[in-house]
Amino acid sequence: MGYKWQFKDEHGKWIDYGEVSSDSFLKMLLEEELPQVPRVQECFIVPISRYQAKHAKVLALLKPTYPNGNPIRISKINNPYLPNAFQNKKVQIQYPSVQYREQCLFHGTDSKNVNVIAEKNIDWRLLGSSGKAHCYGRGAYFSDKSNLPIDTTVDDTANPEIFVKYDTQEYYPVYYALFGSVEYYQ
Repeated sequence: MGYKWQFKDEHGKWIDYGEVSSDSFLKMLLEEELPQVPRVQECFIVPISRYQAKHAKVLALLKPTYPNGNPIRISKINNPYLPNAFQNKKVQIQYPSVQYREQCLFHGTDSKNVNVIAEKNIDWRLLGSSGKAHCYGRGAYFSDKSNLPIDTTVDDTANPEIFVKYDTQEYYPVYYALFGSVEYYQ
């Protein structure tokens, strides 16, 4: 006595295994009507008018550490993936006996990197052009001073001004400030 393997299709009809070729099955799947999902743009760089309150708040962060800096444009980076990844990482690394401190830090880079940073975060593999950009290891370099260049080194481990991060989920960009020589603020 032999056995026969069958399956029931979506119409209730029994079909012998082997009667349906993988090509026809794939064709059936591809032709199946799928729900249309609207495409949503995930990442925006939104300029902030110098007359908005948010502009003054960002400027208040920049000016004390870069008094001679001249921001030509300040923009908000809106990418919901980046803060969500950051929050997930915070949950992952939390320990009851350890105190964590979040800080607003600055990162300097070439303006050609801004769109990639807004979309995918600050990638340390793209940084550095002077040959000394990774003097404290390969990572993204941040500072609590907006006037320090990206390849500045740590000067004091007890009171650091430079922070090197290796995991892109441990930070994310919120604002983008373009500095230049145009007399924009008076």
